[in-house]
Amino acid sequence: MENIFPNKIYQAILLIIVPLIISSPVFFILTKYDLDIDYFVNIFFTTYCLCLILIHFLISILFNYQISFSINIPKNSNVLLLSLFIISFQIGIHFPLIEFTQDISTNYEFSPLHLIGALILAPIFEEYIFRGIILNGLLSKFSNFWAIVITNVIFCIIHLSVNQFFGALFLGIFISLVFIKNKSLGTCIYLHFLSNTIAFLHYYLNINYSISILINGLFAIIFFTIIAMNIKSLFTNDETTC
Repeated sequence: MENIFPNKIYQAILLIIVPLIISSPVFFILTKYDLDIDYFVNIFFTTYCLCLILIHFLISILFNYQISFSINIPKNSNVLLLSLFIISFQIGIHFPLIEFTQDISTNYEFSPLHLIGALILAPIFEEYIFRGIILNGLLSKFSNFWAIVITNVIFCIIHLSVNQFFGALFLGIFISLVFIKNKSLGTCIYLHFLSNTIAFLHYYLNINYSISILINGLFAIIFFTIIAMNIKSLFTNDETTC
């Protein structure tokens, strides 16, 4: 069995908390400046993630822990089917549910900094941390089920928004299953990027629910059809590609 850090629950929790404490001075320094909220969040989020990754790297080196995952996207990883699954979930299931928890007329102002955070920083850092580090470590000591549960409880806690919680839970579980099958962090980053891109476009295009209800329904049908007909091939590495 591989010796990977963190392989215990308390190690995973400490790995999340300690970098937060270490990077907290940056937070207080930033509060002294009148910064745009997206700029503020991006700087602190990047600082925190880099601190966590550095701590994990140093512990792995000092105590001879292994780092075992691939950045490449395998040719036989069913990327097209996985992509369709993400798209159909977001448009057919997730967006309609969100419409019942917020004002559908809410306008979101476009921000390049928000785009950078949502489409670049979040997919790379969150997948590296939650799939590449935490899930990967827990899999060395826990069953797939419990490793996924523990990882995604932590993943959902950092997405405290009601509107983000359901999407984060589904996305976290789905991408965790994909990671377990192919150990490809590149695939996880791509799927996270795709999911955030769809959400970003949805909010900033301000699509009215009453106009898009037929589109939502169509993608909901696609979503459940994929589950019914291709659930096994979604997560298997075989010689065929979609």
